[in-house]
Amino acid sequence: MGQFSEIKELLHIDLRVDFRKNASVLASFIYIISAIFVVFLSFRASINPNTWNSLFWIIVIFSALNMVVQGFLKIEPARFFYYYTICSAQAFIIAKITYNSILILLSSLFGFLIYVLFLGSQIQDYGQFFLMLVLGSIGNAVLFTLVTAIAYKANRNVTLAAILGLPLVLPILILVIAGTKVSIDDLGWSVFNKYLISMLALDLALIGLSYLLFPYLWKE
Repeated sequence: MGQFSEIKELLHIDLRVDFRKNASVLASFIYIISAIFVVFLSFRASINPNTWNSLFWIIVIFSALNMVVQGFLKIEPARFFYYYTICSAQAFIIAKITYNSILILLSSLFGFLIYVLFLGSQIQDYGQFFLMLVLGSIGNAVLFTLVTAIAYKANRNVTLAAILGLPLVLPILILVIAGTKVSIDDLGWSVFNKYLISMLALDLALIGLSYLLFPYLWKE
């Protein structure tokens, strides 16, 4: 079986599992709504653009971590042995990154809609904002997938995933907040492009590292 076929089959498996056991996905969406409602009760109409932007990304990142961790916890050790027989380590990590990127992007878009509904929109350039949202979702997916895989191999230690993931996500958080601030302040593409290129480079570097390093973890 070619690597593309392996990735496709793994994506189908994840979809089937989530359709049967969708509690973790629903829990993440409920978390997003709850967090946004707390922000609404705390700030209401008095929120300034910088706070609006920072709180949105904090909610997105914590919901992404929760979603990826819960997704890995659904994998029983017996199913990992099955994966060993049907795919390579590279196919597995790319499939997981792809699937988690889609889930996190959908949850981020959902969160954005709810966030705007409760707190209004501060954005001047939506094209810039959504570009950064896509790249930020991919970055979160890659990073949290890798650290959660490490935590899973360490006796399925959920706390370890948070300990490893939250400090490492800071460069992503800094870049996406700075990039989306440009879209809020309407500073133009000349300013935005440096954050766009930096975020794209960071995503590619994380994907490359995951692709190269995960096979060593896979053998454990």
